[in-house]
Amino acid sequence: MTEAQHRKWDIIIKGIITPIIAVITVLFGIYQYTDGQRSSLEREYQLKKIERQEQAFEEKAALYKETRQILSFLSTNEEFESSFFESKENRFWELYWGDLAAVESSEIESLMIRFGGLLNRLEIGEEARNEAIQRELKQISLAFSHQTKSELNEE
Repeated sequence: MTEAQHRKWDIIIKGIITPIIAVITVLFGIYQYTDGQRSSLEREYQLKKIERQEQAFEEKAALYKETRQILSFLSTNEEFESSFFESKENRFWELYWGDLAAVESSEIESLMIRFGGLLNRLEIGEEARNEAIQRELKQISLAFSHQTKSELNEE
């Protein structure tokens, strides 16, 4: 190879190929960086999504537990005129119209509607009638407990 050809190849390699390789290297670095950022953001999004789902599950479980306790109390307590019964009944209606409505399934909603309807039929001094109503309330309370257990185990 002559000196002129050697210089020609030297210019081609140093002047053209080296900058092309440098540009390719920079572009590949940028690609790796942005891909890493995207992957990092996707992981962060997935973790936050899981965290939100866990929080929603915990909230639902807590509301179901509280409602089970209230239904159990209201269906077994016969002192309808007591302030404690009244406070539990008031909390039932708060859950019914508020927090529980945001997380309940259609099955739970149906049980709550039935329970609320029967709860409204309890009357002071109507022992025989109230006894029959309370039997139904107990059945609904039990069905509620089984349904919540089933739903929480599925999630």
